[in-house]
Amino acid sequence: MKKIFAVILLLQLSGCSLVNVFKMRAENDDIQPVWQGEQQQYAFDTKYIGVKPHVLISIDGETQFLMHIDTGLSFSMLFDTEKVRNMAFERDYELPVFGWGNDESSVGYKTEVAEVNIGPVSVKNFSFAVVPVSQSQYFLSGQEMIFDGVIGNDFLQHFAWVFDYQAEQVTISNVPLVQSPESTVLGFETGSRKISIPVTLDFGDQKQNEIDVKIDTGSRHYLKINTAYVENREIQLPSPLVEAADFGLSGKAAHQRFRLPKLSIGDLELEGVKTNLIVAEDEDDLNVIGSALFAHYRVSIDYLNQTISFTPYSEQPFSSRFNLSGLELREQIDGSFIVRNVANGFPTEGSPIAVGDVIESMNDIATSEISTSRWLDTANTPGELKLCIRDKQCHVVVLQPIPGFSTP
Repeated sequence: MKKIFAVILLLQLSGCSLVNVFKMRAENDDIQPVWQGEQQQYAFDTKYIGVKPHVLISIDGETQFLMHIDTGLSFSMLFDTEKVRNMAFERDYELPVFGWGNDESSVGYKTEVAEVNIGPVSVKNFSFAVVPVSQSQYFLSGQEMIFDGVIGNDFLQHFAWVFDYQAEQVTISNVPLVQSPESTVLGFETGSRKISIPVTLDFGDQKQNEIDVKIDTGSRHYLKINTAYVENREIQLPSPLVEAADFGLSGKAAHQRFRLPKLSIGDLELEGVKTNLIVAEDEDDLNVIGSALFAHYRVSIDYLNQTISFTPYSEQPFSSRFNLSGLELREQIDGSFIVRNVANGFPTEGSPIAVGDVIESMNDIATSEISTSRWLDTANTPGELKLCIRDKQCHVVVLQPIPGFSTP
């Protein structure tokens, strides 16, 4: 692997930095989680931000740290939110970090806390990477820092997990899960402290293209594949390819998206899957299925018996959400949304709406009453969209279907 992918996080692999990366990966190898109480399962107080799951934990007796559960991350991290800064954690060795994007890296550090309580589980002497995300290009505003960190595979691997998007619930279990007859169950492989499964892609040519994808609850997308995989196989991608952008710890990463005719996961066959095409030199890098796809199922990730299962909520066919606006928005602490990108080729291109604008209402509804998931539904719906910008005027754009992308 030419790049080490951890969500949108990459760590600079040179000199002592390489040593520190492997040290950090191994820091929690010897932890001994203690399950308190007699129950075998525990349902968290859960918050889904968009399609991504978050739970509350306590660190060194301080409660209410909101943490994202991220199966795509090798080790757990804390961000430099006000709550984390107030803890004044002791600094150990440095971890130069940079992420998806093209700007400069920043420097984090390793710290060890005396005790972490995650649901019914207590862990002594647990290590985190503390990452100064406020100093990175991941954010334009400190208002975007709406959670405190990430729980990675160094902790997740000790238990079985159930992610239930419709119920807005995450459950942890200290025993292997019993799967229902309606579930599609696959074994997963573990490599570089991440988990992956084989899937099959149909680009519309009736050919079956097999690929291993990482299971990444830290991704807000359905499916990501990389350019090297496509180029090495001389695959003709469906058209159109639309412009898009994501943001990592090193700023903006432009890419393209398209409609994949069919994705097969075991005996599941998903049609019309919105797919991100990511630039990479190694065809094994950056191939991911993420939380947008998982939100269509009750998903169990059972590290105890190395399986993942997908249980459908209903008989309704799978359907991707497509952003017809061209706007990438981030939810902020005060309930507003900040504009992070205005993509070319969409109705908002050439409008007065600009990167950095803060949206305070959509279709005459205050954004404080609109969740990220509701915004994604709105952006997926053709029709007029009225956006009112803080300290500026309101603007109306007309969202239209994009043949071959949002429609077959």
